[in-house]
Amino acid sequence: AEQRASMLEVEGKTVVAVFRSGQPLGLIAMRDEPREDAAQAVQQLSALGVKATMMTGDNPRTAAAIAGNLGIAFRAGMMPEDKRLRWPLEGEIDILEWTGNEPHRIIGAIHFGDLPPGNVHYSETLRSPSKWSEAFHTFGVEWSPQRITWYVDGRAHGVATPTETAPWPWVFDDKRFHLIFNVAVGGTLGGEVSPEDLPATLDIDWVRVYPRNCGPTRFTAPFTEAALGE
Repeated sequence: AEQRASMLEVEGKTVVAVFRSGQPLGLIAMRDEPREDAAQAVQQLSALGVKATMMTGDNPRTAAAIAGNLGIAFRAGMMPEDKRLRWPLEGEIDILEWTGNEPHRIIGAIHFGDLPPGNVHYSETLRSPSKWSEAFHTFGVEWSPQRITWYVDGRAHGVATPTETAPWPWVFDDKRFHLIFNVAVGGTLGGEVSPEDLPATLDIDWVRVYPRNCGPTRFTAPFTEAALGE
């Protein structure tokens, strides 16, 4: 059984042993599979000179198995910093989500709940008359115990508390999180991929992390002032 479990784990599967009255009954192996069109999307990106990297919170063995099938590099074990459980049992905080198919919309979200397909998300949406991609904006999140507040250009546009996640537990005060910046292609949120939309870029001017007791200029101070420590 141990040998079989090891072989399944090499294939990128999470193995669960089933017992009854202390006696082993068998093994259950589970794995998140890529979308059916994932390999084709990777090939299209490669033809355009775009190198794809899979970023995941799964362990390196699982990531290597899935990324190897797609022929791409991977970064594993991400989000939260000392992750032990599968996504989204330990939470995910999205400071900003923006999609090319709805350029006037931005989304701030948190993910929690049970394992897929029982996962849940709560989101706050802000729409603008102009496309968000036409100019630089300052996006931020104020993360404090029992409360997450989303900001854009110094204005709070959404709040999440344990009230919004009930009846699921609030898991966002337990651990530190990594900051991740990525350009995703396709998917449920992004929709169909059009070759004319590629290549796409994500331009970031600066990133700052503030202590909770920072003053009200935390999301609005000019970069030069922050660089000089003023």
